[in-house]
Amino acid sequence: MAEETKKQNDYETFPFDSFVEIVDDSHEDVPEILYKENEETITEEEKDNIKNYIICNLCQLHLSTNNSITTLEHHLKAKHKVDYDTYKSNVKIKQLGFWTTELQQEKHKLFINWIITDQQSFTVIENKNFRKFLSSIQLRYKLSTRHTVKSMIINKFKDAQKLIGIISDNEVKMLAAIQEIKMALNLSEFHYYRCSAHILNLVVGAAFNTNIIPKSVKKLRIFINTVRNSPKQMDKLKEYFQIEEIKFKAPLPDCTTWWNYTFYMIDQALEIKPLLANLKSNLKTLSDNWPTDEEWEILTELANLLAPFASITKVISASNYPTIGEIKLLFLGLKAHLNKFQDDNYILQEQLNEMNHVFNYYFNEINKALHIPAFFDPCYKNLSFGNMNQHEILQPIQRVMSNYEESNITLPSQTHTIQRTS
Repeated sequence: MAEETKKQNDYETFPFDSFVEIVDDSHEDVPEILYKENEETITEEEKDNIKNYIICNLCQLHLSTNNSITTLEHHLKAKHKVDYDTYKSNVKIKQLGFWTTELQQEKHKLFINWIITDQQSFTVIENKNFRKFLSSIQLRYKLSTRHTVKSMIINKFKDAQKLIGIISDNEVKMLAAIQEIKMALNLSEFHYYRCSAHILNLVVGAAFNTNIIPKSVKKLRIFINTVRNSPKQMDKLKEYFQIEEIKFKAPLPDCTTWWNYTFYMIDQALEIKPLLANLKSNLKTLSDNWPTDEEWEILTELANLLAPFASITKVISASNYPTIGEIKLLFLGLKAHLNKFQDDNYILQEQLNEMNHVFNYYFNEINKALHIPAFFDPCYKNLSFGNMNQHEILQPIQRVMSNYEESNITLPSQTHTIQRTS
């Protein structure tokens, strides 16, 4: 029985380094601080002639020294499971050791392929639950940091050498991220291509955010929605079309998040305006929201101003696959279109000024970014450079080509004249 008790209290089999330190006052070199680490600790104290006991430094629980190591382990598992499991995992890793560098690299490649094909964010590596799950499967695999993963992906595709531009919307966070990429990769020739459709949306939005436009559009929107939501009014409208022997055209709804839907609503309403006018006396809501003559004039001018923007938005949609040279040409056309309306007596001069301000801000940037791609577009290269002379056209191309060290192509000093249509 005595031997069994001695075996149970044999603390030499317990992990002292992490949880327990046995203090023997008969030795002079015993430190006064019984435990130096703040994590995962149980210490044993002895004060003069007071009975020895064990203190859990995690919860300050007092345990008798007569307890076996099994009791201590049960306490740790029940009250401090996370700390105890972490300790056991670290011990197991130390015993097994991580895989060799070669084997780690093979596992890294598989991990990188998963991130790429599944379009995972690099921050998934920092997810605590993900790391815990991976550790439960394989302790010997050392998970990389997100910065290491980023470098692996760049090296895998050699993106640092291939990256010459990025296309995105005009979100502030995107602008900051792209600037950081440019600085991190130290790219001498790097262009940020703003989304063309988003630029058009910003330009038109500048007009809709002015004073007189929202009121006119709001009244027409309420009128159209009232008609569309009333089967009785729609039936009467169809009767008016039949009387006039005209093919029926339903008024189009508006969508506040899609400006071109607003344009289509206005354009269709202007086309069927005489027939819609027959409905305004049927309901008070319709009569109250029928635009005045001045408001109809504003809507008419607005439709004329926005018509090219709506057409170009349709052209540059993904379904039509426009070329970069075509984008440059279309934006040159929009610039000429806006300049055509410049007149102090123009009813929408305030809106036009706002649109020009936004358009010119983005046009100067996009025109520069699209210079080189448009030069290599065979469809529109003779139309995309306006009145620029030969030197102005070739200089950006020559500068970029000279920066590619691997290229053996030397541009001749004398070039043929580039023909341009007037």
